[in-house]
Amino acid sequence: MDVHKMRFVSKKNITKLVIAIWLILWVNFILRDLIKKEDLEEYAALFKATREDRYSIVYGPRYYEFLKYAKNNIPKGSTYDFIDVETYSIDHRRGVYYLYPLLPEKEDPEYLLGYKTPAPDKDRYYLYKNTDAGYFLLKERD
Repeated sequence: MDVHKMRFVSKKNITKLVIAIWLILWVNFILRDLIKKEDLEEYAALFKATREDRYSIVYGPRYYEFLKYAKNNIPKGSTYDFIDVETYSIDHRRGVYYLYPLLPEKEDPEYLLGYKTPAPDKDRYYLYKNTDAGYFLLKERD
C-alpha cells in the first residue's frame, strides 16, 4: 500500500468525516421536520415577536392577560392559589413563573385567582377585584 494513501485514511480524518456526516444528518432531520410540519412560520413569528407577544403566544392570550392582571393587582409579598388551574399542570407552572416573586401557597393563601369560571362563594374570602373579561381575585377576610 502506498504511503501517501495511508496518510489520507488517518484516525483524525475519519473522525472529521464521521462528525461532518453526523452534523449533516441532524441538520437534515431538523429542517425536514420544520418544513414538513409547517412550523417554520410559527417559529419565525415567535423569533420576531416582542417579549410580551412571546408570552401571549406561549401562555395563550387569555391566560397571559389574566396573569398580567393578577400581577398588577396583588401586593408584593402576598401568597396566592389558583382556582381554575390544576396544581402542577403546565399552566400552573407557567403562572407561578410569571407571578414570581409572589409566592404560591396551597394552605391559607391570602388571594385566590380565577379566570375561567365565575367567582365562587368562599366563606373565608370576598371578591377583591374582577373584570368584564371574567378575571377575578378573591381576598382572605381579616
